[in-house]
Amino acid sequence: MSASFQEKSIRFRLNGTWRDASVEPHLLLADFLRDRLGLKGTRKGCDVEICGACTVLVNGRPVSSCATPAFEVDGKSVTTIEGLAQGDLLHPIQEAFWDEGGLECGYCTPGMILATHALLSENPEPTDQDIKHCLSSNICRCTGYVTIVAAMKRAAQLLKQNAAGISSLPTSHERRLDGAPKVRGEPIYTGDLVRPGMLYAKILRSPLPHAVIKNIDVAAAEKLPGVVAVLTRDDLRDINPYFGPLVKDQAVLALDRVRYEGDPVAAVAATREEIAAEALSLIHVAYEELEPVLSIDEALAGDAPKIHEAISEHGERFPGYPGVDEEATKYRNVSFHFGWSKGDVAKGFADSYREFEHTFYFSKVAHCSLEPHLALAEWRDGTLTVWSSTQHPFLVQQELAEMFKLAKDNVRVIVPYVGGAYGNKNHTKLEPLAAALARKANRPVFLSLTAEDTFRTVSKPAMRIHIKTGVSQDGFLVARESVVHVDSGAYSDAGPRVTQKAGYRVHGPYRIPHIKSDAYAVYTNTVPAGAFRGMGTPQVVWAYESHMDMIAHEMGWDPVEFRLKNLMEKGDDFSPGDTPVDCDMKEGLRRVAQEIGWGKPLEPDSGIGVGCALKDGGGNYKISEARVEIDSNGKVTLFTATVEIGQGSNTALRKIAACELGIAPDKIELASLDTAHTPLDFGTYASSGTTVMGLAVQRAAQAAKAQMIDGARSLTGVSDAVFELKDGLVRVGEIAVSFQDAVRHLKGASGLVIGHGRYESVRDANIIMGAKAPFWEVSWGAAKIKVDRDTGEIKILKFVSIADVGKAINPQQCHSQETGAMVQGIGQAFFEQTVYDNGIMVNPGLINYRVPGVYDLPEELVTILFENGNGPGPHGAKGMGESGLLTVPSAIGNALYNAVGVRLTELPLTPERVWRAIHQRGKERRMKG
Repeated sequence: MSASFQEKSIRFRLNGTWRDASVEPHLLLADFLRDRLGLKGTRKGCDVEICGACTVLVNGRPVSSCATPAFEVDGKSVTTIEGLAQGDLLHPIQEAFWDEGGLECGYCTPGMILATHALLSENPEPTDQDIKHCLSSNICRCTGYVTIVAAMKRAAQLLKQNAAGISSLPTSHERRLDGAPKVRGEPIYTGDLVRPGMLYAKILRSPLPHAVIKNIDVAAAEKLPGVVAVLTRDDLRDINPYFGPLVKDQAVLALDRVRYEGDPVAAVAATREEIAAEALSLIHVAYEELEPVLSIDEALAGDAPKIHEAISEHGERFPGYPGVDEEATKYRNVSFHFGWSKGDVAKGFADSYREFEHTFYFSKVAHCSLEPHLALAEWRDGTLTVWSSTQHPFLVQQELAEMFKLAKDNVRVIVPYVGGAYGNKNHTKLEPLAAALARKANRPVFLSLTAEDTFRTVSKPAMRIHIKTGVSQDGFLVARESVVHVDSGAYSDAGPRVTQKAGYRVHGPYRIPHIKSDAYAVYTNTVPAGAFRGMGTPQVVWAYESHMDMIAHEMGWDPVEFRLKNLMEKGDDFSPGDTPVDCDMKEGLRRVAQEIGWGKPLEPDSGIGVGCALKDGGGNYKISEARVEIDSNGKVTLFTATVEIGQGSNTALRKIAACELGIAPDKIELASLDTAHTPLDFGTYASSGTTVMGLAVQRAAQAAKAQMIDGARSLTGVSDAVFELKDGLVRVGEIAVSFQDAVRHLKGASGLVIGHGRYESVRDANIIMGAKAPFWEVSWGAAKIKVDRDTGEIKILKFVSIADVGKAINPQQCHSQETGAMVQGIGQAFFEQTVYDNGIMVNPGLINYRVPGVYDLPEELVTILFENGNGPGPHGAKGMGESGLLTVPSAIGNALYNAVGVRLTELPLTPERVWRAIHQRGKERRMKG
């Protein structure tokens, strides 16, 4: 084949400058821009023209560069996100997105901005419908779209003002500190990294849900030119191949058998990604197929095939997890059991006027962060370095050290920017496989999953929740017994933690004298299940809030008044010894009912539903450390291991430190997250950043502040006055000492003032969860809907969400977090569900799996922040961000019943299920009539 046929010469205009290049026919525009030209602001997400992260402009029109051949831009003009700003001057659209907070993790932001540019170039005054139509080709999994819509409207205003010669438009919003680089497309994510000699990896996955591996033949793959290493189970004999936060049951590669369709069997590292993919087709695996166990009931059957022959705890237990107890060993496919009780449940039911018993189902859901799972590993002089988009860098470091038999200091984990994470990047995922391949290849190895493969890596677990409740004649809850079964898939992952939290929280925010709760993590031959925004709480809230409404309607009680009669009061004990409830649950319920119009007349087929939820937040056992350094030039640097996943922690933590040090937050430099020099943090989860890490940061800043004051006192000789830090100076009266002078006086010309801060939970064996919750994360939600009886479609007319945040460090970001969580709740309520056919997932990837888009927003949305200063964090702050998701499905389900009289107990509430329920109810009524 001639070189001229293999490559095509093209000439195109890139961001205003004509360029010449030679490209292969198969080279995609996204890869050309990113890999050949270094324009990393073009992001890769779905690879199937759906998510919009790869959007660029070709002759002013938005195109998906992930599916456009590079040669098609010949003779055309191409604009990427890097071409909008002029030096330090942002484009008005970029300014608008920053002003309105139309970004979180930043991964989708370049595509959103370029789509907006195309719209406003053609239509300077778009309507709401025009904006929604434009956004229908772009997905944001973080913001919930509201701030993006606001940003697009503001961009239109700014462009109009600029055309009229008006240079600025006032804004009341306090902008997030990482906004400017994100709207420029500048942040470096793990997928943007390149190391000298780097290889590209691909994973061979099992096509079967359950089978014994008889033989693996890699000879042909190893001979393929460009292949450097092929990894199989035979390469893992000299390491500890298992990992997992509690039950270490997942191996780097399947060793004896595969346990779900998608289980990694082998991996290839090659000089090019397409070579690695071709090599996979040359690997031949002989399987002996086994009967798959695909549901909770199948797994619990007495004669069910065992998915794991042994269940054990290997190595150090992740803090906060209880051990695997005797109850778990009674069942063939149960990896973990959690149970707790108070009072005398048998007596409580005996004393009850009525008993109610219902079972609820919550389907498996995909996380769908636009940045896929990925890791880059490199060995050098006996030291392993891994770059990863993980929420748990220190846990990954610990597990890698244990697995490869290294001292912890010889493992380094670096976390660049992370493009969205809702629990799917908790704990260890791809890092061991990338490290093992790099070890064998003796070269750096980059492993990035496709969007479809991320679906086969981790999921939100399905649950079955059975609740039995006894009530008194006058409407008080007397007793509750709950059994929760968590489908944790083929391996434990965070399933035990989810099970523990679900079992602990399943009785809800209600005063119930007698409680018994049991929860089981159940193995099935499906994708492993882990955390997803709320750690088991959304599933149990769906159950107990539906259950509360069902009781109220059966007894003829008003559902809001029934809840108000039973809600916990501030100061009540959720369980013996845990932190008392720190909020007014009744205040929130009254407010959300008022905002939604509870009790007011409604149109036919319309209904209102409410829900409230309470979860222990901040992590039950958490250590967070921070360090503040002030150098001899007065520069302030903050070191923390909280991972910025879009939630705004980089802004909140710098604001906390800045408040103590008397400087502007943007004067504080945030050090990159690197376990080699970053202080310890157990992980970014459980809404712990602002509260738990915030306290560590505040204490570190206070420690540095005290030293600066000591330096100023010593330097000035004024020892009996009260100094303050303000504007980079240590002041008392008219006397002012610069940070630079104070540090040099204390530490010399090259010295550092260092302040350390630490938060650590106090273990207590007498507390059910092992330690007190730092705070309670609280949510109230209400939905007003209209149901189309002919199609079963539900339209949300209005949704009200209230969060108790204590103190909003960044109010704009808090509202955006609440909205983003709420929209994720809409997806889980209406259509999100991974579907299996005989153990094979039939809808991996965004072609067949739908996530919420801008058209799924409620017609009216109200988010309210309660700022009562009741949190333990800096300035009375509490964690939030998960709360907005918790009540959405139950509020909608309750509204559905009030609208058309049908009660569904299984999610999602698809139009087909709603339509069938309506027609079944009509049929039953006709038969009775």
